[in-house]
Amino acid sequence: AMLIVPTWAEIILKAPLLATGIWLGIFPIAATAIGLRHGWNLFRLSATWATALWVLGLSVVLRFDDNTEHLIPIIALIAVVGLVLWLNPTLSARTGIKAKTWSLAAYEHRATVMVPLWAWASLLLVGGFDPLDTHGWIGVVMAAGFALVAVAAGPVFRYIDNASLGSHLLGASLLGSVAVVAWIGGPTLPVVLAGQAAATVIIAFYFQDLILRIYGYALATVSWLLLLVGLGQLIEAEQALGADHIAYGFVALALAVVAGVSRRYEPAKVAEAIVGAAWLGGLAFAGSLLYPYIDGRWWLTVGAAAAGVSVLAWPRLGPYVGIIGISLGAASVVGTAVSIVVAAQDGATVAEHVANFLVVAMAIVATTYVWRGLRELEIARPLFIGTWVLALGWLASVLVAVPQGQVQVSAAWAVAAAAAIVVGLASGEVAIRWVGLGTLGVVLVKLLTVDLAAVDTFWRVGLFLVVGLGLLRLGYVLPALAKRYNPDGPAPDGEQAGQVEVG
Repeated sequence: AMLIVPTWAEIILKAPLLATGIWLGIFPIAATAIGLRHGWNLFRLSATWATALWVLGLSVVLRFDDNTEHLIPIIALIAVVGLVLWLNPTLSARTGIKAKTWSLAAYEHRATVMVPLWAWASLLLVGGFDPLDTHGWIGVVMAAGFALVAVAAGPVFRYIDNASLGSHLLGASLLGSVAVVAWIGGPTLPVVLAGQAAATVIIAFYFQDLILRIYGYALATVSWLLLLVGLGQLIEAEQALGADHIAYGFVALALAVVAGVSRRYEPAKVAEAIVGAAWLGGLAFAGSLLYPYIDGRWWLTVGAAAAGVSVLAWPRLGPYVGIIGISLGAASVVGTAVSIVVAAQDGATVAEHVANFLVVAMAIVATTYVWRGLRELEIARPLFIGTWVLALGWLASVLVAVPQGQVQVSAAWAVAAAAAIVVGLASGEVAIRWVGLGTLGVVLVKLLTVDLAAVDTFWRVGLFLVVGLGLLRLGYVLPALAKRYNPDGPAPDGEQAGQVEVG
């Protein structure tokens, strides 16, 4: 009744706005005093925020009033209600009065986070939405003012505790983010939701509030989905760097904060999933920034590079980041394989060959890392075979376009096969030996089918002669290598190659 009656009296009966404003300003002060006196936290919190929402509605009504005399009273009312909301957690902490039945400290601090945004939105509604950029820079100034007051009240004058200081600074940063987006233009809804999510999760963990934590994660999920949808639209429109990217940058940053907080306090499995989602959002944001400036042929390289960074971050950020990296790497390798086949059949530019080579090179580096560090995993040898085939395919796609390209391809493959056999014997790795022998078999089949039909007679004779002499030489060297090295690796120090100890 204290809220509704005077407000409707002002709207319907045209009561003086100054009297209504004074009444609405007194009400949250009285509710705060009564709540603190009796420990009625629920009453105090609901009454003050009911007043705040009523003032917000009154601002909407006054927006359509051409009379400018209401500006000073409504601004004063916003200032009084905002000050009460701003001081409520501090007054509650300093009085030391606890709730008799239920503690609402976490919700009270989260409500404090919304005070700067509420004050700015109320002023925006009173003054009208246009021009929005003007309200944007006003919001930035207000955010800076809120931050300065919080710092002065906390570290300088020691009036508020760390929890209140954190809530005030989170509120100032939320208003600053939204105001910047409103100033330069861009989607504000995902920014508001992501900022609320980050603030809610931080406060929920500080006060160990499960319900508020779940609510924060729900807000983060919605903002994450809006981020992916919005970035997809930017990519589809090939939009260059602009206001929308800055807005979604705030969203990605807020989600990274949520992931960082959850990684510190949540159980490992929950935190890893949240970190993986935030990592995916960050990669999508980076891709939307690069998309208008990178030619299509280089995206496989970019994807492989992102896969490499994700895999390197895997040990620190969790398995979901690694899964994202492996998925990106697999997609990049498959796309590169298709590009190599097309280049071998239809030809390609130098840039396309270089782009394919960079992916092949990164695949070789990844295979070497897995082979040397994680050889015991079953994936190491299939990964080596796939990378070997990819590298030989890229080599063929480049050489097939030169004069007598089939000759060049067969010779290069034969050299690679011989090198794999020798390395396999020297290292004792059966997989490398068998890959070399398999490649040599492919070369022989190619000689008797493709080269026999496609290569000129002169080059065909020379190719057969060179490959034949190479096979003879390899057959002569292999027995010596087999005696020098054991099947499982080099002979131990102090033992002669080929000797067998009989006891």
